[in-house]
Amino acid sequence: MGLSSIYQLSHLAIVMVMEWIYRL
Repeated sequence: MGLSSIYQLSHLAIVMVMEWIYRL
């Protein structure tokens, strides 16, 4: 696992959380 994949996973998680909070 490289840094790019970790950054991609964290970015995806942040986007999902932001979308979830926005829906609330």
